[in-house]
Parts: sequence; C-alpha cells; structure tokens
Amino acid sequence: MNIRKASEAFTKNLVKIVIYAIFVVVLVVLTMMAYRYGQRVFSASGIEQAPGTDIYLTIPEDSSAKEVGGILESYGVIGDSFIFRLQAFIYELDDMDIVPGDYTFNTSQNAEQIIEMLKTGPETEEQEE
Repeated sequence: MNIRKASEAFTKNLVKIVIYAIFVVVLVVLTMMAYRYGQRVFSASGIEQAPGTDIYLTIPEDSSAKEVGGILESYGVIGDSFIFRLQAFIYELDDMDIVPGDYTFNTSQNAEQIIEMLKTGPETEEQEE
C-alpha cells in the first residue's frame, strides 16, 4: 500500500509540475508577443529607411481611421492597418479629424507624422503665374 500511495503522490506532483511548466511557457510566449506588438505600435520608424519612396494617394471624404489604415496598407505606406488604428487612437486621431484630399506620403514616415498629416490636410502647391 505504501508503494501505491507513494506512486499516487508522485503522479500528482508530476502533473502539477507539468501544468506549471506549461503555464510558464505560455506566459513567456504571450509576453514576447505582447512586447513585439507593443514595439510595432510605438515604433518611431517607417516601413523603409530615409529617403523612402513617395506615394501619392487620395483620402476620400468621410473616411474612418479603419478605412484610411486599409488604404495606407494597400499602397504600402504602412505595414499593418490594425497597428495604425491603435496608433490613431494613441495619437488621438478621430474620424472627424481626417482631412480628405490628395496626399503625398513617404514610406520612411512614422505613424505620428502620417497622423499629423491627416489632421492638417494635404499640402497644396501654389502655382506661380
């Protein structure tokens, strides 16, 4: 009987150790994923190094941050539209703040610069006559 009790106690302890080990591994993996995601959200760099590539596109009227993020991602200005929406929330870009128009974005611009452009509107070139 003592061997049986010892083996049951050993099995219970082994199961506990395995559960704790799995918990620790999952916690480490989630922490690493959260760090990488946070790093992407708060990154101060664009898709490419300066000088980057100029990309011309139009932001339609009544566009939401989600729609603008999709447009910017499809043109290669940003890497991830969901990350852009998080950044828009952090930098306080409301849907009503987005100024429609024809923009020239650069792939070396960071999210803060892009959001500031969307708030102030496209630059208009005055033509000399």
